[in-house]
Amino acid sequence: MMWLLSTMTPLSWLNKMIQFKEKKNKQDKFSSLSLYSYPVLMAADILCYQANLVPVGEDQTQHLELARDLGTRYNRMFGQLFPEPHNLPTDESLFVHKRVMSLQNAGKKMSKSDNSRLSCINLIDDAEVIRMKIRKAKTDSQGKITFDRTQRPELANLLSIYAALEGIDPTKVDQLFTEDNMFTFKEKLSNKLIDKVCPIGERALTLCEKEEDYLIEVLDQGAKEAQAVAEGTLASFKQ
Repeated sequence: MMWLLSTMTPLSWLNKMIQFKEKKNKQDKFSSLSLYSYPVLMAADILCYQANLVPVGEDQTQHLELARDLGTRYNRMFGQLFPEPHNLPTDESLFVHKRVMSLQNAGKKMSKSDNSRLSCINLIDDAEVIRMKIRKAKTDSQGKITFDRTQRPELANLLSIYAALEGIDPTKVDQLFTEDNMFTFKEKLSNKLIDKVCPIGERALTLCEKEEDYLIEVLDQGAKEAQAVAEGTLASFKQ
């Protein structure tokens, strides 16, 4: 699917991809084919399975747009095959920023591939680990808890996490902590994360350790269903 899509992808479209521009400028003569092929691969992964709603982060919306443009181009040239893929809708009114940033550097998004294991909360982290990571999360020396994305980005990130867990406006969440200092705020955030995250991790570990047969059955069934959709799409594409 990637190869077939690449035959109808103009280079001018790929030259506009943000990741290509950034990495090309950094690598210069070391730029490789993968900088071009990856967006087409992602488009293939979306279109092959007839996806119409795709959960992507803000930094991946351009890739989704490319998939939509390629699907539309195919439909226009050869007949209707692909639905228009769009970002999975969320209640954006609850979020000032869609990204969760690193606990150690508010200028970087939270990522499991970060060199520092203290930078992110994993869904399988236990209560003790979560409490330790929040306790060591970078903040500032100001005592009062206030939301200020520009002047206090690290604290604003922690407040945004709390707001997301509670489903409230992050710009107003600091009103819940008018009597708190940094230590007591972090304790409350830790407790909220433990309440929300730990049950997910416990269930995941249970599935892996005690219900492995059931987990494999679900994965196998999902793979068969996905494969059937992909094979049908590819066959129609080739026609």
